[in-house]
Amino acid sequence: MVGPIILAGLGPGDRRAVPVGVLEALKRGPQVILRTSVHPVVPWLKQQGIRFSACDRFYKEAATFEEVYRRVARTVVAAVRRGPVVYAVPGHPLVAETPSRYILEEARQKDIEVEILPAPSFVDAVFAALRLDPVAGVQLIDGLNIAAQQPATRAGNIVMQVHDRLTAAAVKIRLMEFFPDEHPVTVIRAAGVPGEERIERVRLFEVDRLPWIDHLTSFYVPPATGEPKEYPLGSLAAVMAALRGEGGGPWDRQQTPDTPKPDLGEETYEVLEAIESGNMHSL
Repeated sequence: MVGPIILAGLGPGDRRAVPVGVLEALKRGPQVILRTSVHPVVPWLKQQGIRFSACDRFYKEAATFEEVYRRVARTVVAAVRRGPVVYAVPGHPLVAETPSRYILEEARQKDIEVEILPAPSFVDAVFAALRLDPVAGVQLIDGLNIAAQQPATRAGNIVMQVHDRLTAAAVKIRLMEFFPDEHPVTVIRAAGVPGEERIERVRLFEVDRLPWIDHLTSFYVPPATGEPKEYPLGSLAAVMAALRGEGGGPWDRQQTPDTPKPDLGEETYEVLEAIESGNMHSL
């Protein structure tokens, strides 16, 4: 086994949140690669004499985030040929860090040793800043992939990676499918970073009007208080559509309105029996 690759977290942005073990690894690492140098602790790392390279150019050169993440992973894995690598990212190395997942996959295939040095994530900073207890229920949503995720209406939602007002607009439109237009949303920028943290509570339809939204911004969307716009059967309908659509299950795509006819009578009697017995579980 060769390596190692050390996946290290830099914390949400306050230098006091950078773990001692991470700082020591950065100082002694022969090769230090940052996913991005656009992070509040990076100037402080330079003051500590830490030398590093960063992958910021990929964000300008690549056409998609997926391509960026793949290039970052390939760069880190390729660097192992020259010796151990410390790959450091904002927050926790495994929380909302797709390149880390790709690095782990490639390292497993190539028998490269990987060590994880955790740090507080942006989620921890949001919990602290908003005084939230995650035990009450919180779902994490990627703002850059909002169309593929369904918000929880009966629990809180933290929408991360709201990089700009354009992303905020896309998030708003998706959330409006599930929440009233005037539903309260807490917008938080640079959570946990002294002197830079900013928190503002607005109505859902206003979230993309804030001029200070940037790559350190997240939304907290509390549970709905009234009847949700989207009901559980909406999710069932989406699953059925996927099963019966292109690339769906062969059996599911064969079904027609005539298919259930042979069993419909028996099923109806079972429903009537459940109602008469008062057994709601059976119903």
